[in-house]
Parts: sequence; structure tokens; C-alpha cells
Amino acid sequence: MDNFALGPDILRISDLVDIVEDLKITGLLPLIVHSFDTARISSAIYERIFGDQDSPYMYLSGLFHDLGLIVFSEIKISDGIVKVAKTDFSEEGEAFDIEEITQLDTDNLHQLFTGVMVRKMGILPDDFVYAMENHHTSFEKLEDGKKGLLANILNVSDMMAVTLRKCMKYGLPEAIKSMINAVKRCQMFDEVKKASLDFLKSPLELGTIVDEDVLKDKYREKMAGYINLNQFMEFLKPIVLMVDIRSPFTLKHSSAIASLARDLARELFKNEFDAKILYMAGLVHDIGKLRTPIGILHKPGKLGEYEMYIMKLHVVETYKILSKHPEIMEIATIASLHHERLDGSGYPWGLSGNDIGMRARLLQIADVYIALTEDRPYRKSFKPLEALSMIEDGVNGGKLDPVVYEVLRTMVKNNYRIEQSDILIFDFFEEFSNIDFVNELLQRVS
Repeated sequence: MDNFALGPDILRISDLVDIVEDLKITGLLPLIVHSFDTARISSAIYERIFGDQDSPYMYLSGLFHDLGLIVFSEIKISDGIVKVAKTDFSEEGEAFDIEEITQLDTDNLHQLFTGVMVRKMGILPDDFVYAMENHHTSFEKLEDGKKGLLANILNVSDMMAVTLRKCMKYGLPEAIKSMINAVKRCQMFDEVKKASLDFLKSPLELGTIVDEDVLKDKYREKMAGYINLNQFMEFLKPIVLMVDIRSPFTLKHSSAIASLARDLARELFKNEFDAKILYMAGLVHDIGKLRTPIGILHKPGKLGEYEMYIMKLHVVETYKILSKHPEIMEIATIASLHHERLDGSGYPWGLSGNDIGMRARLLQIADVYIALTEDRPYRKSFKPLEALSMIEDGVNGGKLDPVVYEVLRTMVKNNYRIEQSDILIFDFFEEFSNIDFVNELLQRVS
């Protein structure tokens, strides 16, 4: 896969915090809350040991440290079906115990998954990535020096964050007391223990420990750096993977659409800039499905009127998440138009004709083709030529663009295939293929 930047460093690192916050939905809410708690606590401990110069890195490390756990909890396989974490089936935001999820991963593989994802982002220094890869490693086995201390800080902060939410039902004073007792009992580096206990004696910090906005803004203000769009894409990939692995029928959906859109753009526009724009738009086009109830995504039959209404909302959610960032408004727009149609029959805006640009028209056809050639709960996949015929019907009916269709038709008749290396699951997990459940997952998408 090509690896080049779309443009200069134009996205703020602090934008990443906002996007993680957008993942606070029913299924993921407890894990995201836990991540913000760990970010705040680890940054406070870090500053007591190292000062505040690099504390935003520690904050982001705390925020990202369980990325691998979120993904891990959704790729356990049972009886040939992707086992989605229990949290995704909760009703009305039903709470659950974080420890219940961590018990899915008795070998702490999720910290290695996190490391793979974060390294690809290229945002954090190696010392902080090492900390995330080892935040469940006992302190006796950690490297000496700063790396070991950072990992130990994350480990202790993770434990304190779990204790905080577990005991908050008894009130903040009881939660603080439990955290102090937990720190005193735990084995850790002397510097980390001293800093942790000092933090737990600070009325100002403890008074706002669960006030996410106050402390989030404090660290956002320190995040003066910028990232390029390529780094942003690598940040989005784990989130996109979360979308696709929510259903056994969409394991390679977003990355397949992104790859086809990129390759169509290369043929149609003859330049790599458009190819990259279409790749990113294809990658994130369904990100709003993180807010779609799993029961609707998995329903084996035809969706009812209300269920279809809820399903259609995912396009609006995609736009809401991405359009907050003016620098990627073009990508947000293309991504959110993938269900519009040239005759005005699409959704959510009902645009038609010249209101729909060529890039969006291209993504629409890529989305339809990939969807048709994938299995669904209610039908088997169509063969490539069958899918082409159905798209041609859409073209003849004035719904889909004829120019893009002709490019796709030529590619398919020339035996076009998406490379296995383009599929996100392989990109992230091929190096873990010796693990049985990961290998089974890779087999399903190969």
C-alpha cells in the first residue's frame, strides 16, 4: 500500500482527543471512559517525575493504551462467528465491569495489538509506545530507565482508573481511599509509588478527577503539534477496524471499498492525490456505524421501517464525526454521500445530478460493488459479473454514474482483485497469525 502524505501538517494532535471522545457510545462507553481516566491519572503522575514538557505524550499514551483491548474484545471467534464483546449488547447504556472485558485476554495480548496500531500512527516517541506495549508487564521485567518508568506509570494508572470507577458508587472519598490502599499494596518503582501517593493527596486534582472536560482541556492546550493526513489515516485505521469487525459479514468491507475507490481513481483521474483522497473517504465512509445497534447490523432478514431509519442514520453520524475538522471537509463530504443517488432517490440529503461531485460518484459505485460481492446475513455474495450487471441497471436507471461504471467494468473484466495486503485485518494482525483465534480470523478474510 502506498504510504505518502496528502499534504502538509494541518491536523492538530488535539483533534485526536475529540475523535476518541466521539467513540463514547453504548458499546464502547466504559472502555473510552476508562481510557480518559487513565490519561488524566498517568499524566499527573508523569509530571511529578519528569515535569510537564512531554506530558501530552503521556496523556495520549493513556488515551490509546487500550486500543488493542477494544479490538481484541471483538475478534474472539466462537463457532465460526465473530464474538462481539458483551458490551455491544447492553441496553440503555447498561454498565459493565472493565475487569470482565480484560478477562477475555488472560495473556495480555491486547497490549501488543496496541503497540502495532500506535507504531503505525507515527505520532508518539518510541519510549511511550514501549510503555503501551508493556503496561501489563510486571515492573521487575521492565527495561531500566525512562521506558520502564513510563510503562510502570501506565500500569499503575490503569489500576487506579479501574479502582476509581469500581468504587465511585460508594462516593469519591471511598474511591480515593481504595486507590491509596491499592497503590500501597502494589509493587512498583519507588519514583512511581511516591508520585502516585502525592497525586492522591492533591485536593485540586482529586476534586476534578472525574471532570473530563476540565482536565482534557488542560492537556489539549499543551498539544501544540500537528500531524499530516497520512498519520491521521493511520490513527483512523484502528477505529475503522472496529467498525468492520462488529459483524462477520463486513470483516474487510471498509478497506476493500477504500482500495477499490483508490484504484478506480487512479484509472479515472490519473493522479495519486485523488487516489489518496478516495482511499481515505472509502476507509471512513461507514465510521458512523459505530453508533448503529449490533442487533440491526446482524439482523438476518429484511429490516423493518424503524430499523432502516436507524441504519440510515450512520451516514449522518459519519458526517458529524468527520466534519468537525475543516481540514478534512472534502473527505467528510465524499464519505457521507455514498448513499446518495443521481436521480435524487438516495439519502440522507436527497441530492441529485450536479450536486454530487465526481469523487462522490466514484465512491458510490465502489460501495455498491463491494457490498454486492460480500456475503450478508440475508443473502450470499454475487459474483463480479453479476454485480456489474446490477450496477449497470443502476446506471441505466439514472442512479449511478456511467463514466465510473465503464472504468469499473474494464477493471473487472481484466480480472481486477483487491490485494490481501490491502485488508486492514492483515495489515494489523498478520504478525500474530500463530495465535489460534487470530489465524482463524485471517483465514475468514483471505
